[in-house]
Amino acid sequence: MKNFYKKMIAASMIISALNFTPNFDLEEFQIVSSVAHAEDQANDKSDLAEKKFKEGNEFYKQNKYSEAIRAYTEAISLNPNSAEAYYNRGNTYYDFQKYDQAINDYDKAIELNPNNAKVYYVRGLTYVNLQKYNQAIDDFNKVIESNPDLAALYINRGDAYFELQKYDQAIADYSKAILLNPNYAEAYNNRGIAYKELQKYDQAISDYNRVISLNPNDAEAYYNRGIAYFDLQKYDQAIADYNKAIEINPNYAKVYYNRGNAYNNLRKYEQAIADYNKVIELDPNYAPAYNNRGIEYYLLQKYDQAIADFNKAIEINPNEATYYLRGTTYYQLQKYDQAISDYSKLIELKPNDVNAYQGRGLCYQALGENDKAQADFAKAKELGYPK
Repeated sequence: MKNFYKKMIAASMIISALNFTPNFDLEEFQIVSSVAHAEDQANDKSDLAEKKFKEGNEFYKQNKYSEAIRAYTEAISLNPNSAEAYYNRGNTYYDFQKYDQAINDYDKAIELNPNNAKVYYVRGLTYVNLQKYNQAIDDFNKVIESNPDLAALYINRGDAYFELQKYDQAIADYSKAILLNPNYAEAYNNRGIAYKELQKYDQAISDYNRVISLNPNDAEAYYNRGIAYFDLQKYDQAIADYNKAIEINPNYAKVYYNRGNAYNNLRKYEQAIADYNKVIELDPNYAPAYNNRGIEYYLLQKYDQAIADFNKAIEINPNEATYYLRGTTYYQLQKYDQAISDYSKLIELKPNDVNAYQGRGLCYQALGENDKAQADFAKAKELGYPK
């Protein structure tokens, strides 16, 4: 989900619930078995198509996706009307993250057999991966029409609504899933996240409480509840939840990051730095951790260390905020030329940034370039400084 690390419903779980062939791998889409009709068995071409189809299934089960695609393609060339071959090849393309090719195969499978709910379902999942959420919703609608009591389907459609920022519709779907399955932890979790986006924190916390009651070792539920407490400025309660999430999963990088933010708001800068250190240890390319650690060093007047962190953050992900922070730090170090360079870069990226003009004006003033300073101060005033 947007701004959160939501879990997707396993496709195989739903396909199983739709009464398809059992004995599937929980990490893979179901591979269907094609049973040739007795009259086809006498036909060499049909026999060969069936052989290639089964070879594709075996390759797929072994995660040999290129070989599986080749076998399914041969099966299709021998039997162009095999919906199952298109479906299975589509699933293989999906696992290969070749989503456009997967869509093409699912389209063909539906053309050949328009009443197969599982194909609409996996095509919906593929559209989600392509961020085509409206098309995904259309496919999930089709599956729900024929399977209205399958709670997991409402989770998938709710997730698509969430990504479209249609939070009320997402909540309605999560609520329907809960109505069908009152112990559905995933539905409570996702509904809590949607409530949080609507700033309905009490409802969000209530849902996270329910997740924790159903699964006391769900680190994500503690993390999400911590986020809600953080937004309510209840930082001690947020930290307590982050602590619990870390106890359950000591390598949960985003929890250390958010706990660091909470420590920052409590002005516990050394604890914040320790958490950002841990984030960087777990994910050395996470720019926000360098950025925020740089802020802590700045607040502790450790300007050289702050500069080093802002440099790294910009190296990984150049952005307006970090140029401003580094420029301000250079100003504190009386490195006015470097500060001017950063403020100028910020103005290039964001021409109406009032603080950039004010900061650059102060640098020019310190260098005795009063005309440039006055021009920047005038521009800052025009833009509304001080705000």
